[in-house]
Amino acid sequence: MVADTMKSSHIIFWPFEQSWVAPRDQSSDAMRNSKVTSVAVLPVEGDPEMGARLATVLQQETTVRVESPATVETGINETDPRSAQADDADRSALAKEITRDMGVDTVLVSHVAGSPAHPSDWGWKAEGSRRLYLCLVNHDGRLRWKDELPFTLVKGGTLPLEASVQVDLAHHVMEHDKELRLDELGYLPKRIS
Repeated sequence: MVADTMKSSHIIFWPFEQSWVAPRDQSSDAMRNSKVTSVAVLPVEGDPEMGARLATVLQQETTVRVESPATVETGINETDPRSAQADDADRSALAKEITRDMGVDTVLVSHVAGSPAHPSDWGWKAEGSRRLYLCLVNHDGRLRWKDELPFTLVKGGTLPLEASVQVDLAHHVMEHDKELRLDELGYLPKRIS
């Protein structure tokens, strides 16, 4: 029998899904103006810790200046397809306001949705499938990148080791950045080690 103190929580990140990247205008003025130098990482609805994790990943792994406002009401629901047009307009207006107020090029709007945790067959842990919705929007309110990151939260008796979760998330995000060529597009320029 495993003692309660041996049960630990962890997060399993799965491959990104529904990835979309805006095509980049090839004119020299447009390329210079579309390069991201700063981003406001908004609080993540449904998972406040995830917002801090995303901000840390961007600070440590990219060359962008990262701002993290303490509170912002987004009211955006990416999971309801009927509200997609309203959400696009809300996200666009929010991005224009935030970029102006905070002096940044882009805004990362995100939220977590998913099934609540449920007891497993063995009864010592609970699993919950979740999905992180990410949208990078520029100062004109145009969507530059959109993605979904499914993950599973396995709950045990102790909290997950945050350093381990942070390393896993950073690796996952930066590998995806490489696959989508977000660095080359200037959306998430990678830090040179």
